[in-house]
Amino acid sequence: MNVALVERAEEAIRRFGLLGGGESLLVGVSGGQDSIALFDVLRQLAPTMRLQLAVAHVHHGLRGGEADQDERLVRRLAEAADVPFRCRRLDVPAVARAAGHSFEEAGRQARYEFFELVRQELGADAVALGHTASDRAETLLMNLLRGAGPDGLGGIPPKRGCIVRPLILATRQETLAHCRKEGLEFRVDRTNLEPHHLRNKVRLELLPLLEREYVRGAAEHITRAAELAHDEAQLLQELAAKTLKETTAESGSGCIRLDINALKVLPEALLRRTLREAIRVTSGDVRDLRYNHVRDLVRLIKQGRTGARVVLPGAVVVERGYGEVTIGWSRAQPPSVGEVSVTLPVPGQVALVRLGIRVRGDVRDVEEEGEAVAGGKWQATLDAGAAGDALVVRNWRPGDRFRPLGLGGEKKLQDFFVDAKVPRAERSRVAIVARRDGRIIWIVGHRLDDRAKVSPATRRVLVLTASRR
Repeated sequence: MNVALVERAEEAIRRFGLLGGGESLLVGVSGGQDSIALFDVLRQLAPTMRLQLAVAHVHHGLRGGEADQDERLVRRLAEAADVPFRCRRLDVPAVARAAGHSFEEAGRQARYEFFELVRQELGADAVALGHTASDRAETLLMNLLRGAGPDGLGGIPPKRGCIVRPLILATRQETLAHCRKEGLEFRVDRTNLEPHHLRNKVRLELLPLLEREYVRGAAEHITRAAELAHDEAQLLQELAAKTLKETTAESGSGCIRLDINALKVLPEALLRRTLREAIRVTSGDVRDLRYNHVRDLVRLIKQGRTGARVVLPGAVVVERGYGEVTIGWSRAQPPSVGEVSVTLPVPGQVALVRLGIRVRGDVRDVEEEGEAVAGGKWQATLDAGAAGDALVVRNWRPGDRFRPLGLGGEKKLQDFFVDAKVPRAERSRVAIVARRDGRIIWIVGHRLDDRAKVSPATRRVLVLTASRR
C-alpha cells in the first residue's frame, strides 16, 4: 500500500465529507495515471470503508487506435478487480460541431452525462473522479485569466452533487509516484503534452515558470487559495439565496418580482450574487451569464428609469417598474414562434433557429451492456426500431399526447407541461422529436416516450442529442 496517496485521499474524504462509509461508487477511469491511481486507492480503501466499486469509461472517438488501447486497459482493470464495467463510445467532434462547443467542452459534458446515466442504472451513491490539486490549481489560473468571479476562482470543487474527488489534495506527481510504486499500468494521452490549448499551456508552461522563477510551491499555494475561494463563494451563495427570498415581492410561473429599494441598499457583491440567483431560479441556467450582463443589471437597479429593460441570454427579460424589478416573461412576453417543423435526417442534425436549438440523431449497434438507456436532460437513447427512421423535430401542437417514460399511461402534453412547471410562455419553444406518423418519442429536455424505450431485445439504438444554439 502506498501510504502517502492513500492518506491524502483519506484526508480529503474526512475534510470535505466526501464519503461516510458503505457507499456504492462509480469510478470514472480514463486510463491515465490520475484515474488509475484513484481506482487503486479506492480499491485499497474498499474493505475498511465498505465500498462497492464499479468502473465507467468514455471513448471519445479521438486518437484512433490509442483510444482503443485506453478502453482495453480500463476494461482489463475492471475485469481483474471483478467489478462492473460500463463504456460508451462517442463521436466527440460531431457532438462539438452540433453544440458549437470545443472538443474539450463537448467531451466533458458527454462524460458527465454518461456517468450520471450509469450511476442511476447501477444505483450508485456517487461518482468518483480523479481530479487532483494540480488540476485545481490549473483551473484557478485559467479562470483568473478569463476574469472569473469567486465561483471560478474556487477551481474544481472537492464535491458537487453526486461527484466526489478523493484525490483533490494530491498532486499529479504523487499519483505518478503511486502508479510506479504499485506497478500500475497507465496510458499517456499525447495530446496533453502539446501546448496548443489553454489548459495545456498553463500545465506545461505557466505553472512550471511560476514554480521555477517566482514562488517555490506555487501550485500548493494556488490550490490553498482555490479552497478558500470555494468556501467563501459557497457562503456568499447561501447569503444570496436568503437575500433573494427576503427581497422577493412576488413570484409565479417563470417570473420573479423584486423590491428595488431593498436591492439598492445591498453591498454590490451581494447584489450581483442575488441577481444571478434570481436569474438561475427563473431560467434554470446562468452558464451564459457574463460579467457585462450582471453589470447592466446592477446599473438598471441603481440608475435605471422606469420601463428600462435588459435582455439576457436565453431570452430572459429584466424590466424595471416603479418600485420593483421583474425577471421573466410577465412584462415582456417573447414573440410567438408559430409552428415549427423540420425533418431530422439520421444520421444528421438540424438547427431550429426559432426554437434556439440543434438536434442530432445517430444510430449504432448495442455494444455494451447497460449502454442503451434513457439519457440526461439533453441526450436520449432510444430503441431505433421503435423510433423509426423518419423523424421530425417540431414544437407543441394543441391536442398533443404521449406516454411519459415510467408513468404507465398516456398524458396530454399540456398537462405534462403544467406538472413539469414549464411556463406557459415557454411551451411553444420546447422542441419535440416525433415520428412521421405523429407519435412523439422525446420531449427534449424533459421526458422520453415509454414506447420508444430501450428493452433487452434492442439491437440498435437511436441517440438523440440536443444543444442550445
